[in-house]
Amino acid sequence: MTAPTLPADRLRLASVEITRRCHNACPYCDQPKSETDMPAAQFAILLDELVREGFAAVALGGGEPTLHPALPTLLKAARERSLRTGLTTNARDPGLVIALAGAGLLDSFGVSAGKGTWTALAGHRAAVVNLLLLAGRLPETTGLALEALKHGSRRLLLLGYKGDRPEFAPTTAELASAFTMLTALGRRAGATVAADDYTRRRLGLSNVCGEGFLRVTLEGTRDRCCFPMCEYRMIPALVLAAGLSRRMGQFKLLLPWADRTVIGQVVATLEAAGVEPIVVVAGHRAAEVETALAGSSARIVLNQDYASGEMLSSIQAGLRAVEHSGAAAALLCLGDQPQMAVETVKTVLAAGGQTRWAQVVIPSFQMRGGHPILLPRSLWAEILSARGTLRDVLARHRDQICYIPVDTPGVLADLDTPEDYAAARLRTGSVGDRPERDVSRTGSVGDRPERDVSRTGSIGDRPERDVSRTGSVGDRPERDVSRTGSVGAGSCSLTGA
Repeated sequence: MTAPTLPADRLRLASVEITRRCHNACPYCDQPKSETDMPAAQFAILLDELVREGFAAVALGGGEPTLHPALPTLLKAARERSLRTGLTTNARDPGLVIALAGAGLLDSFGVSAGKGTWTALAGHRAAVVNLLLLAGRLPETTGLALEALKHGSRRLLLLGYKGDRPEFAPTTAELASAFTMLTALGRRAGATVAADDYTRRRLGLSNVCGEGFLRVTLEGTRDRCCFPMCEYRMIPALVLAAGLSRRMGQFKLLLPWADRTVIGQVVATLEAAGVEPIVVVAGHRAAEVETALAGSSARIVLNQDYASGEMLSSIQAGLRAVEHSGAAAALLCLGDQPQMAVETVKTVLAAGGQTRWAQVVIPSFQMRGGHPILLPRSLWAEILSARGTLRDVLARHRDQICYIPVDTPGVLADLDTPEDYAAARLRTGSVGDRPERDVSRTGSVGDRPERDVSRTGSIGDRPERDVSRTGSVGDRPERDVSRTGSVGAGSCSLTGA
């Protein structure tokens, strides 16, 4: 359900699911429904947490058209904490909603056009009429907008469908036509027309969404995105930094790189790409890694099993750290890959978003897969319970691997030996702003610092390093990349539609 908009001053807003008593049978909605409500005591505790965290407004949702039985109590609790309040509803009892607004307990409420008693609420001064655009439904959306204006609506909000059912998703052209049409209708009627952050981003009117926003489910799960599979959602990065640096002969993550350290450059690249949160999985000399990253946005988690040398244990430690975050995927990065480019990170994330976070996304340079790798949530449970290598897991899901060609060899580069490090610094001067210029490797890739001690020759020297090689993962599956076709197994298409 869509939370109503509050005044556009970028107040920190928390959208809280207070009930699942929804009795609409919308064909595009897969949200869970039950007779479950958030207890008032739990809600009060949540409000106190939100106030401490600096939130200024709450939008209560989930009850459409059936309201939470203790709704007045919840709204009073919010008001007692000086929070602004909103509500998503097409209530079976519109009189109650109007009374709550009249009593000063509601600043605004959202009304979904075409559902329930929406016309009884559309003309209220506190109402925002939500107009959801589905694929091929522009005439229907326009008709609902006209009806809303006929009933006195003064605020219309265009919403683009952002679920995981592609048959309902409108194209960017459809969204643009709808926004243009609604803006013209609103101007003629003296009404305000706006679009939600997702739609604005699709239309190129904004490059951010969800700023200052938090979604809290009935169970208390928190998420910065209003819909789990949104292609613009925040995806955590897991930076593997627990290894012993055996082949380097010294702790490579703290070696100088430009005006930073090697690990500092990796984190800085992720920050520049807008990735958050950034989880650094440390082990060997973890306290020094944490000190080196002081002042960055990185969070340190420990891999207690780092001495085993198995990369999988670090991946599992990272996934456990974000397992309950609601994230749809995780970006797997190497702590000794300062050559990683900002644009590569953005490309991998964009491809993942277009697959609605359903596929493994691997950047490929000259038919060789590298890092960072996007791991969809659908594989997390299997990875967390695995005993072999990540490559073993991916070999069982070849049809979910999507290779993205990139023009930078930085996706293949890491620093395993003193020769690697010296050559990298010589080629780049350790400038760091264009780390993708760093590598033109000619030798073998070498052992990973958290290398898999159960390697087999049938998969190659570095089974955990390059999942696109021949062997059990498949015979050069990256050759199947389709640059123009629709998104599917083994390929990704980056289109604007």
